[in-house]
Amino acid sequence: MYSGTTHFPGMAVVATVLLLVLSGPGALAAQGADTARSVRPGIEGILQLSTLGGETAFHIGAVAELRLERFSVGAQGMGLTSSVDIGPTTGPRSRLNMGYGGVLLGYTHNNLSGPLLKGTVLFGAGAAEHVDPFGNSVGKDVFAVIEPTAIVGLSVARFLKVSGAVGYRWVASVEDLGGPDASDLRSIVIRLSLRLSR
Repeated sequence: MYSGTTHFPGMAVVATVLLLVLSGPGALAAQGADTARSVRPGIEGILQLSTLGGETAFHIGAVAELRLERFSVGAQGMGLTSSVDIGPTTGPRSRLNMGYGGVLLGYTHNNLSGPLLKGTVLFGAGAAEHVDPFGNSVGKDVFAVIEPTAIVGLSVARFLKVSGAVGYRWVASVEDLGGPDASDLRSIVIRLSLRLSR
């Protein structure tokens, strides 16, 4: 049976950076009031559509980041809402579980007024598990992931933004899943997100 460990790589990183987001401005205040005011912490919830093994997959995730002027650094973690059926469409099907996350670097084109135009790149790692129709693990593997994303967002309240994004999840170093390979984990990603920031 799937243990859920594939969600760990992303969510653990987000939890760590979330702590930094909450404590960062206070720490910077000791260095200077102007610097502290220019740092803008943010937290974002994500619903993402992509494919795994040629099948539709939904991920949920979170971003925690600090933004200084136009540049931002933080972390992103993504986990499947449920495992994905793969293989032949007749008879019992295998299932694929996958989660990933890492360091998120971003650049914002319009950061004060008007639509939010932003580009991000995720550099990280993930884990996947291939489970047969009877619930037995066929293979597990960890992999490297790079995910560039283009984002357009609108402010709906002073501290709340809604945004849509499109990107590409590039995956490498998949060897031990017992069938699926890196190409089965690579995908165009489409996402909707809500962001809280000051």
